[in-house]
Amino acid sequence: MIAVAHLVAAAPVVWYGPVTVVFKAPTSGNPYDPVQNDVRVQFQGPKGTTESRLAYYDGRVWKATLLSRTKGAFRPFATVNGRKVANLPPMTLKAIQPHGFVRLGGPKGFRMDDGTPYWPLGHNLAWAGGPIKDLPTYLRKMGQEGLNWSRIWANHWDDKNPFWPMQAPKPKPGEMSPEVLRKWDAIVAASEQSGIRFQLTLFHHGPWSSRVNSNWGENPWNAKNGGWLQTPSDFFTDPKAQALSRAWLRYAIARWGHSPAIMAWELFNEVEWTDPNYEKREEVVGTWHDAMADYIRSLDPYHHLVTTSSRLDLPIYRKMDFLQPHGYPPSVEALVAAAPKMDKPFFFGEVGPGQLDGSRPVQVQAIRDGIYTALLMGQAGAAQFWTWDRVASDHMEPEFARAAKLVKLSGFDRLPGTIYRSDLDSGLGGNVELRAGAGWETSKQFAYRLPEESHKLGRLSGYLQGKAHPEMQPQPVTLTFTTPKALKATVEVTGTASTGGELTIDVDGTKAFNQSFAGGTRFREPVVATVDVPAGTHTLTLRNDGSDWVQLGKITIPGIAPRAIARGIRNGSRAALRVKGEKGLSVVLRGLGLKDGRYTATLADLDGGDTTVPLVIRGGAPNRRVTLPGSDVFIVVK
Repeated sequence: MIAVAHLVAAAPVVWYGPVTVVFKAPTSGNPYDPVQNDVRVQFQGPKGTTESRLAYYDGRVWKATLLSRTKGAFRPFATVNGRKVANLPPMTLKAIQPHGFVRLGGPKGFRMDDGTPYWPLGHNLAWAGGPIKDLPTYLRKMGQEGLNWSRIWANHWDDKNPFWPMQAPKPKPGEMSPEVLRKWDAIVAASEQSGIRFQLTLFHHGPWSSRVNSNWGENPWNAKNGGWLQTPSDFFTDPKAQALSRAWLRYAIARWGHSPAIMAWELFNEVEWTDPNYEKREEVVGTWHDAMADYIRSLDPYHHLVTTSSRLDLPIYRKMDFLQPHGYPPSVEALVAAAPKMDKPFFFGEVGPGQLDGSRPVQVQAIRDGIYTALLMGQAGAAQFWTWDRVASDHMEPEFARAAKLVKLSGFDRLPGTIYRSDLDSGLGGNVELRAGAGWETSKQFAYRLPEESHKLGRLSGYLQGKAHPEMQPQPVTLTFTTPKALKATVEVTGTASTGGELTIDVDGTKAFNQSFAGGTRFREPVVATVDVPAGTHTLTLRNDGSDWVQLGKITIPGIAPRAIARGIRNGSRAALRVKGEKGLSVVLRGLGLKDGRYTATLADLDGGDTTVPLVIRGGAPNRRVTLPGSDVFIVVK
């Protein structure tokens, strides 16, 4: 999943500090405009070294913070627009900053300055609301659960956009809200205390989209609201908008850049939904990303990682350090397992089930699939669950705490490995349960032989398109399989377009099911289509002759699959695998790839407790069968 260039080891780096100096500066005009007031502090250190840091205005005074690779005494002085204006009191850096900043490298894709591998595991925490009233408090809770990652937006509706707060007093045009900036201070401090490294998402799509989650109508930069932008697309090219965007980036670097709690500057959330992409002007968005990434790197003395999100086919990643797609398919497991190999570190920054408002079991399944599948596929981090309010309201925090312990137990958050699959000598008789792994996109594969290609469902879109988008459904979906006896196959429909859709199922070319769904149909529970299939080899064809899409849920074909299936990762001295099968089933842990010797297998029933059993490997094979304690089991052998 990661390029060889990212695996080169680097010498450990130690950081000392931080120390903040406070001063008044003779400035005029807008203190938040770095063109009018380029305020910096030069720190003269031991042996004649000098380090420059950007200063920032906090609404009352100017400040600058130094974190340095050099310890000892420093003599700072302030400059305004390149002119020295004041000598500042001397200071001494003593404290060591644990671990340092997140960098590219390590066996999985990321490491910290001291060489410690870093595998991001957590969930999104974009804004406060619902059951989570205070982000700093919840960040501390996440740290207590053993999590190490989150992602937080600079959005306006909970007062984190410095130009556009909702509750705090509105700043003057072009200036920033001190109240908003202090809110970010608390977030950064809580992250530092909790061991959380978060992505600071500097912009999001809503203010610059007239189509998707649009905030354009209320945007203060909109000319209709007294601003100066005529369209959302102008944000990416207008000189004033670009200058204000750079001012925000520079301010963030000046005030919080010293903090290793910031894993990365994320330029945009889901920029694909902004208007230029609908106008077929994707390169405008790509050029903006290139310029802003260059600007950050020209100013950030700590060299934080830079990323954006989310579609991988947009020209937005040329200057990004790692890739950050998002996905909301029927099957998160299929999505993550089908992720393409990339030349940069890669993990999903947002995932969730196609039924975002689905039941607690649906959410739990998505959480597990995101974490364990990413680990077993060797990706650079977990696929990060999006719906943090459901985590709190449905009390799903124990899922994350358990996962953090099991991931650490496995060791594959910090060790390389080889991925594998096995049926564990479980015999046939299990159900094929399929869920598509792709979202709103054209399927990459339409025909599947089952059960052999069950693991390829990440190529299938969960949207079966009708007449509105024939280009996205150039052919129907076909499922071919052999059954020793007659069976009933089922297909769930979980949603339809506002203009309606239709599902038709053919068995060997003969229509066996057809149902139309009116536009606006509400699916509190899936509609289940059932077809009879006789013994033998058969093909099911799924098509939609209706006006627009229907969304597919679970497809079940009983009795034709192994009774247990495992996805695993191994490195010769240990192995980890996730087994889905029948509770109480006796299986052989084949495929572990371990050297001969004595081992302990920890079997964690993800719906229950842990059991351990001794294993002896002789001739590459285990000496005993083990009994699955549940239907979804994570196993570590070492």
